[in-house]
Amino acid sequence: LLSAWDPGEGRTVFLVGDPMQSIYMFRQAEVELFSHVRDHGIGPAANRIRCKPVRLSVNFRSHSGLTEPLNDIFRTIAAVPAEPGAAPAEFAEATSSHPAPNAESLHIYPQIIGAVDSRPSPADRLAAQQQEAREVLRIVQRHLPAIQRAQAEGSEYRVAVLVRARPHLGQLVPLLREQQIPFRAVEIERLSDRQELHDLLALTRALLHPMDRVAWLAVLRAPWCGLSLADLHRLTGSDDRTAADLSVLELVDRHQSQLSPGGQLRLARTAGILRRALDLRWRQSECPSFASWIELTWQTLSGPACLDAAAYENAQVFFSLLDSLPPDGLAPLTADFQAQLDRLFAQPDPSVSERCGVQLMTIHKAKGLGFEVVIVPGLDRKSTPDKQPLVASLERRNPWQPHEEEFLVAPIGPKGDDSNTLYKWVRDQRKLRFDEERKRLFYVACTRARRELHLLGTATRSSKGVSPAPGSLLQTAWPALQGRFEALQTALVAPPPPATEPSADNLIAFPTPVVVGEMAAVADPLAPRGPRRLVLPLDPPPPAETPGIAVVNTLASSAAPEFRRPQGSRQARLIGSAVHALLQRLGPELAATAPARLRALIAAFLRSAALSGSDLATATEAAAGLLLTCAADPVCQWILAPHPEAQSEASWSGYPHGWKQDSRLRTLRADRVFRAGPAPLSVLDPSNGSADCLWVIDYKTGMPHAAGHAAWLAEERKTYAPQLLAYARILRALHGSSAPMRLGLYYPAIAAFDYWDPDGVE
Repeated sequence: LLSAWDPGEGRTVFLVGDPMQSIYMFRQAEVELFSHVRDHGIGPAANRIRCKPVRLSVNFRSHSGLTEPLNDIFRTIAAVPAEPGAAPAEFAEATSSHPAPNAESLHIYPQIIGAVDSRPSPADRLAAQQQEAREVLRIVQRHLPAIQRAQAEGSEYRVAVLVRARPHLGQLVPLLREQQIPFRAVEIERLSDRQELHDLLALTRALLHPMDRVAWLAVLRAPWCGLSLADLHRLTGSDDRTAADLSVLELVDRHQSQLSPGGQLRLARTAGILRRALDLRWRQSECPSFASWIELTWQTLSGPACLDAAAYENAQVFFSLLDSLPPDGLAPLTADFQAQLDRLFAQPDPSVSERCGVQLMTIHKAKGLGFEVVIVPGLDRKSTPDKQPLVASLERRNPWQPHEEEFLVAPIGPKGDDSNTLYKWVRDQRKLRFDEERKRLFYVACTRARRELHLLGTATRSSKGVSPAPGSLLQTAWPALQGRFEALQTALVAPPPPATEPSADNLIAFPTPVVVGEMAAVADPLAPRGPRRLVLPLDPPPPAETPGIAVVNTLASSAAPEFRRPQGSRQARLIGSAVHALLQRLGPELAATAPARLRALIAAFLRSAALSGSDLATATEAAAGLLLTCAADPVCQWILAPHPEAQSEASWSGYPHGWKQDSRLRTLRADRVFRAGPAPLSVLDPSNGSADCLWVIDYKTGMPHAAGHAAWLAEERKTYAPQLLAYARILRALHGSSAPMRLGLYYPAIAAFDYWDPDGVE
């Protein structure tokens, strides 16, 4: 960009960067390139453009109650001389534009494990991590009232838990779920680690393989059935070896009567649904695709009733993945499918916004963001070590020619090791830079906080004193935090009372933090709760000796109809959803929307539903074709045009079958409602009030398979007329029983509009 510039032309370039926030060396980001440009300019040596450095020093995010102690911490860390070739970044102190509050804002929670004569065991380390997770939970709970106030006011209040690596949240996530604290996890949990995915995968494998007993038993243990372990043992023959070669459905026929009364009810319902699912496998009218077959079965089992909003979103990602598989459906039985699933992350909880609530993420994901409260646990934990690449490379400033840069490349040893001297040297140089980058990673984590910062770490006690784990953030911060841990070590010299001593050999200390707060042992909230399961209408009351059964949901009626999924693949349904959404969003502006803009909006919608690659391109073109047909159709333009009392996606709650005590309250939603004349393309005539009709219209994106449309339209009306009549009943409860109405079905695929008078007048 700058190579053709000449000095004196009056051109300018503005470069912004903070070397202390350069934390992407694993993506080949070299921090010294910034300082090289700052010190020596940019461009070829013969025509180099010099830069005028301007240092920004005011912190507009944090108040001085944070900036001043952080200045002290990082000034101490920066005072430790770096190794030659480590490319250290210069720390610049900051001043805040906001005064400090009265309360302390920086909280440090030290722990010490181990004994003078022995190293801490894995059990000691796990206990320390669990205690640390409980302390994080307590911090989060203290801020829940502030989060709730912010939600009510529509303001921001975010509590962020930042970790160096995703597994470092392994002890905290179950605690938050057990305490029913919603949180937003950004690319933290692998999709394959979620329980709802385990259940769905078991259901898929059970339907594909009748002898996969582990999968079948997992299906019967899942919340939609919820058999007890005792009932599962009775079902499989109570250790009878002659039952080992029977499928689970054969075992159902043989042993169902031996189960508990509640177990028999649950097994009868679930087994009946699974038998029906196996019968429907190759019926295109019922299950047009492999994904639709699995989802239909899951829906009929009441799978959605067992999930919260975040788990439901994860299930939809799973079905989207199934939709991309070959129609034989054998891929879920392969290791390749499991590897593909392992590369996906669970969806964030949609009930937690990006502006308010608890956020879990890595420090790298938090870069550039700010949070009211930041909690950084696991300072003593390390990330996954850098694997040996085939080629080690390093870009750096030439030590002998500071104005030049050099790129060092070395291949791995012939046996796949670091026996190559140059390869080992380049890797050692990279390690020095990674060690220096840890200071910047710790800096990024600490400077995300606006109001409060909580740091939690565990050191190890030995005969040489207290020390941090090598390669950890705590080791990086040790020059500044060492005094805090040594003060704790001094307090722990006196033996604790026998009643509170956790171990005769290794001491695990959960002390009072140095600044504010405490890290005393708290009650473990992970109390056993028994299996989560649906409550069936005919369930007997649970006996007193089986406490802790978690109620997930209640089915409305034993006679409730099973879920019937609309025909078509998931991709076809997503196309329909995109068309509906954009007809509502664009309305009368649809005809004036450029095709390129229309395709961009469609693609954005479909990407949010986990479509990608060729599927995304195909679905985008299909939806664009439907919407462009709508834009060119005068009847559709009339439907979308402004009308009196016009509403899109209007919803009402009422009793569609009459105001009877035994009727079921339902919420209905129509695609388009407005007032107009009695025929398409008509408008209201103020002089003739009797011609005022209330139109209720639904969009249907299906299309006929044969050339003739009339018979197909008649069948579609027969299918959807009850739905529109339910709309009409509720609207007439609002507007009067004699209100004139027109009901209609609009088909974008063929630009056809079928309408009728619900009172029988065509």
